[in-house]
Amino acid sequence: MDRKNRRAFGLSLVAIVFYMSHFWWVGTIASSVQWVVAGACAVASIYYSIAVRGKTKEATRWMLDAAFVIGCIVSIGLAISASVLLVPAMT
Repeated sequence: MDRKNRRAFGLSLVAIVFYMSHFWWVGTIASSVQWVVAGACAVASIYYSIAVRGKTKEATRWMLDAAFVIGCIVSIGLAISASVLLVPAMT
């Protein structure tokens, strides 16, 4: 298994953990920090999964597909949570 495949998949897992945990501290600075970390990890997992896809064997490409899908789901979820949870908390 390639190291970059694991990097993309690991970043997507970190993104989903931070995305889920930012709901526990809604309205605090910790929630905003976790939101930013989840967004950065989601974008990085999408980037790595696209960048490495052409150089990877077919047998391990599933990991890149999973990283891309998880990164997209987290990005969409962050956009929704920003409009619903974070914006009212900042006013």
